[in-house]
Amino acid sequence: MPLMVWLFTPLIRPLTPLRLLLTYVLPVAPLASFWDGLVSALRAHRPEELRALTASLAREGYTWEVGEVKRPGKPTVTYVLGLPASSRSGQ
Repeated sequence: MPLMVWLFTPLIRPLTPLRLLLTYVLPVAPLASFWDGLVSALRAHRPEELRALTASLAREGYTWEVGEVKRPGKPTVTYVLGLPASSRSGQ
């Protein structure tokens, strides 16, 4: 992500001297994007953890679906869906 910040900063308008300073001279913007991505990855939950988190939210007429989508050559995406029970019966 920091590389994308360096590459696309000149395309963001208005292009101000402060933006250029914080991107290229003092690389605050690229480092902030790196830190945000790193911390977000570390906070990701496994499906088992998400099931445990949603177990206490069980209510009549409402269900939680936790799963993963795996595609060749792509990272696995974990998801949580809260669905009214009536929408599940139509499937």
